[in-house]
Amino acid sequence: MKEIKVLISEFLFSCLNTSQIVFLLWMAMDGKTSDGQEIFITNDVLSANRLENTIIKRDDKLDLTPSGSIDNWLNMYNNHILGNPYLELSVVFGLSAPIINYIYREYDDLTSILIHISGDSTAGKSTASMLAVSTAGNPSQISNKSLMRKWSGTENSIIATLEDVYGIPIVFDELSSFRGENLTSLAYTLTDGVGKARANVDGSLNEPRTWNTIILSNGEASFLTKSNNNTGIKARVFEFSNITWTNSAEQSEIIKEVCCNNYGHILPLFIKKISLFMGQVKIIDIFLKKKENYYKTNFRIPV
Repeated sequence: MKEIKVLISEFLFSCLNTSQIVFLLWMAMDGKTSDGQEIFITNDVLSANRLENTIIKRDDKLDLTPSGSIDNWLNMYNNHILGNPYLELSVVFGLSAPIINYIYREYDDLTSILIHISGDSTAGKSTASMLAVSTAGNPSQISNKSLMRKWSGTENSIIATLEDVYGIPIVFDELSSFRGENLTSLAYTLTDGVGKARANVDGSLNEPRTWNTIILSNGEASFLTKSNNNTGIKARVFEFSNITWTNSAEQSEIIKEVCCNNYGHILPLFIKKISLFMGQVKIIDIFLKKKENYYKTNFRIPV
């Protein structure tokens, strides 16, 4: 029965211009409806204008359903995050995931970005990571649909977590628990955003699953040290080392408690705002101008 449903979904994909029901696998399309309207998938289908078609998500492997109250999250932000540039940065990490995806739709060589937070166990790394993904969904590791996963999983399970995820931040917690053989190779796969091709019963290969997002990581060990630290890795992995993210253990516990009970509100609201007031064209324009200024300032060469 499951195979039949998949075949029906794939058929409907081929009939987008006439079909009234669209089965959408996260952001497997180019982020637009059949009439060219920009959309973004979180727990809901977000768009600047009213959608004429009904769009149904087929895959709910991540808990993106808002929980608790946005007011509780904002009160926590105002009292414990605002004024701390490092914790403010962690929120930016989470909200940058859809921005990367907007740009990726136009420039598909802009692959996923891996951000690693390393340092002492009491520095608040996990708290900062949990704060980042609470903007989008459930950060509690108790949930099997949490956005906060463990490095201790198999390489295949780590890749499977990311497949078909576009613009939703994901965390892999505690790098020291990684038991794979080649962290460098896995880092290339994660940032390239292309999974492994799987064989059908007849021996033919399915198209590999893809993703594009911000991938967060943390651990006492340096990611660059545990990998081969070559130039290619440095271009793909951004490491923030030996930063004290929280001011105290009490502050850290407050942030964690609020995030685990009030999540999934901020990123959808952020997407709605940028869709309404900016849209992909404006985001791309800002990206190109920032890129040009960066090259002129740092390399003194034209772009």
